[in-house]
Amino acid sequence: MSHKLKRTNAGDHPVDLRKDEGNYNQLLTWYEYKFYNYKVAKDNSFSLELDKFETAFEKDLISIVLPVYNGEDYVSKAIDSILQQSYKYFELIIINDGSKDKTAEIIDAYAKADHRIRVVHQENRKIPRTLSRGFKLAKGEYHTWTSADNILPEHFLEKMVADLKRDENIGMVYANMRLIDSDGQVISNHGWYEEPQFSGNVMLPKSALELNVYPNNTIGAAFMYRAKVTHLLGDYSSYKHTLEDYDYWMRVNSLFELKHVTFDEPIYDYRWHDKSLTASDQELGITSNRYKLMVLDDFRRDFYLTPLVWIIEGDAAEVSDFKKYVLAKGHTVVGRDELNTIIGLNLATPICYLYIKTGEVHNFEFMDSNASSSMYALLIDKSEHTTDTFIADYPWDLKIKDKMNGETDSNYDFFAQETEVLFSLINTKVKNDHLYRIEAVIESEPVYKKDLSVIICTYQRSEKLSNAIKSVIEQSLDKASYEIIVVNNDYQNDEIHHLVREFRATYNIDDSFMRYMEAPLKGLSFARNVGLFGAEGEVILYIDDDAIANSNLLEETVRGFSDRPDIGVMGGNIILNLHEERPEVVKPGTEAYWSQLIVEGEEIIDSNFQWEFPYGANFAVRHAALMRIGGFRSAYGRKGNNYAGGEEIVVSFAMREIGYKVGLNPKMKVIHDVDTSRYTVEHVRKTMRNSILTNYQLQKDLYAPMESDIEADKNHLEIVKAELDHLQKMPAKNQDVEIDILYKQYTIEAYEELIQMKENDINTRRQLAGAYR
Repeated sequence: MSHKLKRTNAGDHPVDLRKDEGNYNQLLTWYEYKFYNYKVAKDNSFSLELDKFETAFEKDLISIVLPVYNGEDYVSKAIDSILQQSYKYFELIIINDGSKDKTAEIIDAYAKADHRIRVVHQENRKIPRTLSRGFKLAKGEYHTWTSADNILPEHFLEKMVADLKRDENIGMVYANMRLIDSDGQVISNHGWYEEPQFSGNVMLPKSALELNVYPNNTIGAAFMYRAKVTHLLGDYSSYKHTLEDYDYWMRVNSLFELKHVTFDEPIYDYRWHDKSLTASDQELGITSNRYKLMVLDDFRRDFYLTPLVWIIEGDAAEVSDFKKYVLAKGHTVVGRDELNTIIGLNLATPICYLYIKTGEVHNFEFMDSNASSSMYALLIDKSEHTTDTFIADYPWDLKIKDKMNGETDSNYDFFAQETEVLFSLINTKVKNDHLYRIEAVIESEPVYKKDLSVIICTYQRSEKLSNAIKSVIEQSLDKASYEIIVVNNDYQNDEIHHLVREFRATYNIDDSFMRYMEAPLKGLSFARNVGLFGAEGEVILYIDDDAIANSNLLEETVRGFSDRPDIGVMGGNIILNLHEERPEVVKPGTEAYWSQLIVEGEEIIDSNFQWEFPYGANFAVRHAALMRIGGFRSAYGRKGNNYAGGEEIVVSFAMREIGYKVGLNPKMKVIHDVDTSRYTVEHVRKTMRNSILTNYQLQKDLYAPMESDIEADKNHLEIVKAELDHLQKMPAKNQDVEIDILYKQYTIEAYEELIQMKENDINTRRQLAGAYR
């Protein structure tokens, strides 16, 4: 367990067993299993059944959006194929995206000849924004879109809508296609899910379980989804040009049921030609950018499962019931006045201001969501007063009515009554919209005021926290180059804020150098993300609240990133402070249980494997890169007294996915001044268990490579049992032997639990294969 790192050979990388192709028919792949587990967790967190709420649309009408740019060669054929559909109740919304050829004349002529066609002319906005504009105009119950160069066979709409109508809780369906060339002839032997060979068919996978976790868009161009889905998801991402469809399908798949149609017949002709976006894959970076999209969607799914902060006002009885439900779901509820005392709220903490209206409202004071980038103003209207101006008087972000009445329906976004449905509607809409706000920050050009931000997350005032803060104030780096942010993960405890103010007074520093923020959601990853969204440094250095920084730590951190622009994450030495008398439980070689990390040499080295990745007590990262991956995953990281970890490992793996390296800088040094209460065998027991189980969870979640199978674990368990037996039979046992015995026993406990988990996963994957194959 002694963590001394030396250079390793890149060829030593373990085999990735995630596809498990030899057992495809017997087991779900690990990719499928990861997404399946997410859907189970999502349904436990919030379950939104589409038949439990309503939104305004024209029943049975299909809205088809057709974006076109310089499409004079093919657009007539595309429109003709739509007009010849056997299903006649549709509207066709054609958006001319700034075409410079004869497209405008062609589509205007069609609009004059058929009342179902609406044409919009605009300056070029690219496909994502064009699609979003089209669907804002859509009136139908069902939505789809097609390209100006593709063809819809006669029964496309009829068959797709019939399949979607089979189950009201299916959000979207997709179907098989045929590939055609520029002349409309079938392209055969194309190798893209072609069955049978030479048929030209594209027979897409029946399951969408891998869609979000394996970089391959298996939905294709033949699809249809409900207006309810559109109204909840909103726009196509304007930041995902060429990947806007894949990105949207991922969101659909994460939040709703996305199914292959029940028939195999290809019912869409997809044209492959020199001018198509698909043909320009390499030039536009479509495939290469999918890997970054995988990382972003991993963050989104983690975010969908996180709690929100709520302020709930209105009718007393309704508020009481709703609060109880929200709290039971693990979310946080605060009062209006309490919220105003929380310091440093930012995009890391979305806030729902909910007002429940049951009658006339008097002396109302609106909480303006426009005043904060993280707040959403939400209204649930259960009143009978349909003519008052309460709704129009305030800029609500979401308005929900208990039932439709035909008169004022256009004033509301959704209609629902049950508490569970109302909660899930709000939870879904707020998180989806908030993610888009975060995406806007990720894609914006960063402006940094400092070279470095030091972030210390804590939840209690202590002498060790004081020592940590003092050590990062007394640094060789010019104070104009960095800032310190202390994040309090217990916002109701004001002692930490007092401590920060004392340091400002003692060192005569202002709050622009030493800042204080509060994270109302409990957990280390939440606190770290609050610091991330508030930081103004180009590089962020996280140190623990019991770490003491070397006097040149910040200078070496800044220099290290300057010297190595290819590195996204960099850590360094974490030296355990064992004082004069070494605790008996800390046997030589076991210091890593208390986060010791020794980096040898004088030069920065690359960390190629998980066991070389840096620890959180001394963990630096490029600000923009950490934003790009969505920050720390809330599913990992310590919460309260549990010993879960792994959040830094996830960041390191994600950093490599977006093209950065992970490095170790021996000149970056901290002393880890662990509290003596942690030098116990119980600490070892919990740390050992969580290390082994977290490592397996990292593999299940596809962050870490699959390193070993269950048989290897069983063999290792037998070896440790034999070693334990040998130690127990020793006639004379000194203190070291007694400690060794405990270590072996804890290892056995952890591996027995690990093996049981793996056996359960194998059985579950086997059972699920029958349902999804």
